[in-house]
Amino acid sequence: MVKHRPHVPFLLAMSLGIGLIPDLFHALSYGSIISLWPVILIGCIIGSIVGYGCVYWVHLHQVGGTVNLSFAATSLVLLYVVITYVIPWTTVLKDISAICFVFLSKDPIDCGYKSYVLQSTADFILWLGFYIWGIRFERRFECRLTYRLPFSRSVDQV
Repeated sequence: MVKHRPHVPFLLAMSLGIGLIPDLFHALSYGSIISLWPVILIGCIIGSIVGYGCVYWVHLHQVGGTVNLSFAATSLVLLYVVITYVIPWTTVLKDISAICFVFLSKDPIDCGYKSYVLQSTADFILWLGFYIWGIRFERRFECRLTYRLPFSRSVDQV
């Protein structure tokens, strides 16, 4: 069982510490902050859209503050974590030159750094929005939000 208040902040800190801060540091040491603003803005938009989709899905599937995640939903979350923290999604893309053109990159290294910043920004905004929404949900409905994984035992069985 995953509890919203203690476990989601861990993912938020991981997103910030492993993702966004190092990627921003590398991108800033290679380029300038002015060239990163479009990338950060696009990352915020992507993260907000994906975060809203997650929030909407949880809102529809929660019963009394508990969300029973199916095997498919758990697999999707694990796939997202692997793609975000283990295998960068930019390595999967076939036409990276089109993205470099949108980023106004001066060379492939700059494009790579900017694509990592985009991914890390989107991830951080997703987790931040999801966490804030969960806190607001808990206050509004006066219950703690928990996510029950398909392989976890129920409270009745303990």
